[in-house]
Amino acid sequence: MEKDIENLQQNLQLILIEIENLNLRKREIEIVLDELSKSKDETVFKFVGNVLVKRNKEEIVKELTDSKEVIDLRLKNLEKKKEELTQKLKELQKSK
Repeated sequence: MEKDIENLQQNLQLILIEIENLNLRKREIEIVLDELSKSKDETVFKFVGNVLVKRNKEEIVKELTDSKEVIDLRLKNLEKKKEELTQKLKELQKSK
């Protein structure tokens, strides 16, 4: 039982770290999208590896918007998983 509690706590910690990382990435994307919306230029530069590549602004906005949507879905799933683990952890600690 003690091992189960430990495993749940570790899994919960990993999920919390992943949620934090995804929220940071989401915030970065939101900042970039905001800056792009202010820009009048139709072309922008994007890092591809160590090289800056000229790209159409619309393509980049679409790519970033898609990435943000994927992050939102992952966050939703992780939040659900976090709640499940938290509940299991509470139940195990009560029955201990």
